Amino acid sequence: MTIAAIYARFSSDRQRDESIEIQVEHCEALIEREGWTLGEIYTDYAKTGTNDKRPSFKRCIEDGKAGAYDVLVIYKLDRFARNVEISRRYKRELRDAGVRIVSVREGEQRDTPDGLLQEGMGELFAEYYSRNLSVVVRDGIRKNAENCKASGRRIFGFAVDASDHFVEDEVQAPIVRRAFELYFSGRSSNQISEWMADLGFLTKRGNSWSPKAVLNMLTNEAYIGVYDYAGVRVEGGMPAIVDRGLFMAVQEQMRLRKESKRKNVVNDFLLTDRMFCLECGKPMCGTSGTSHTGKKYSYYGCVNKDGCKLRVNADNVEDAVLEELSKLLHDEQTIDDMVASVVEYAREQQSMTDMYREELSDCLSRKNNLIKSLEEGIPASAVRDALTALEDRIEELEGLVAFEDFKVEKLRDEDSIRSFVREIVDRAEKDPAKENLLISTFVKAVYANKETIIVVFKVSGDDGDRYDFEEIKAIENANPAELPSSDRVRKLNFWSG
Repeated sequence: MTIAAIYARFSSDRQRDESIEIQVEHCEALIEREGWTLGEIYTDYAKTGTNDKRPSFKRCIEDGKAGAYDVLVIYKLDRFARNVEISRRYKRELRDAGVRIVSVREGEQRDTPDGLLQEGMGELFAEYYSRNLSVVVRDGIRKNAENCKASGRRIFGFAVDASDHFVEDEVQAPIVRRAFELYFSGRSSNQISEWMADLGFLTKRGNSWSPKAVLNMLTNEAYIGVYDYAGVRVEGGMPAIVDRGLFMAVQEQMRLRKESKRKNVVNDFLLTDRMFCLECGKPMCGTSGTSHTGKKYSYYGCVNKDGCKLRVNADNVEDAVLEELSKLLHDEQTIDDMVASVVEYAREQQSMTDMYREELSDCLSRKNNLIKSLEEGIPASAVRDALTALEDRIEELEGLVAFEDFKVEKLRDEDSIRSFVREIVDRAEKDPAKENLLISTFVKAVYANKETIIVVFKVSGDDGDRYDFEEIKAIENANPAELPSSDRVRKLNFWSG
């Protein structure tokens, strides 16, 4: 039994290249005619044949040397390689391993003098063609890019019309928009990839959606209408599927989540950076250890090694803080206060949006003046750098304005804010992994010793800023009737055990 493998390659630098599917079809037909048994099909997408930096190509060579197949079938010689040195080296390695190499178009590559001469001429023409074609193709790709054409690229959420321009895909575009909304509302890339799998959607290459693929989609500016290919970038060069404000909000979410993840790797204690010693006011750091009996324990220890050397049980403190926080966040008055604070913040943010708009208007006027100066005969070299800098700033300001508008709109909707607060509280209570979100959002500081815990919450912007350590000590020593009337400070009895 003769095992025949197939190698097919689609080049990224060609505009009229045979597709992988067509190459494989012809190769399979040849294998069937010869009565061979089809082995593995090796494919490289968007990989040039001028070098060997092709994952499937390398695996194909290694498998052939290991005896995984007897014949390697390729559609044309230039699919194997377009560099004479690379082509000869790897063909020699396969032949030394007893592998025959057969081209659908050129026939079997015989290891004879006339066969090597024919093969060598073919390789030289392939390399010559590749080197000369690259100049022509680069010009062609550049011209297509300047006209915002798809040029063989496929992006999930878009279809391609008869004129080779991107248009919105009626089925996939709503999925893209929903993915952005889900991420903004708190879903992870893993959850979104699972959601897309449940719906039966695949990537443009026919693969299942992975969390990484989802993150790549969420950062792709094509979804806000930016055409970017072959060094050409055109704002509005393709349909915008996603609102620019939502896109910018998602980028900010990704940044914050990345920072939070990095922080949790360093220290996974809930009250990191918020825990302080009630004896001396110094920070307390979370530490884990094992007792002489083998029992694991966690505690917060005061960093003042020469002073009080206080240690308190981490689980007990964290449980007490979370319980009080839950009570606070289920209180209707607290939620009303938070909503009022957010609405006030939205009013303040409006002035920031107006400032961005004013600067944007100024930049657009200056850009028009520069363009007029070119029309009046001023050399392009004299204004080129200034024009480039202005265009960059205009693009940045447009993004900022869209983001701020989106943010202010959301922050002014009191019902949405109220629902959002309840949603994150409910989600955190159902999923312990979300407890960090509650702590980082609503806990300003926690002071503790072996008898007492004092929690300072933050519900509005200035909560907690007014308490210094002397005031915290006064709260510790006060009778219940003497405690501040504000619900933002809680004094708890505590025994660390």
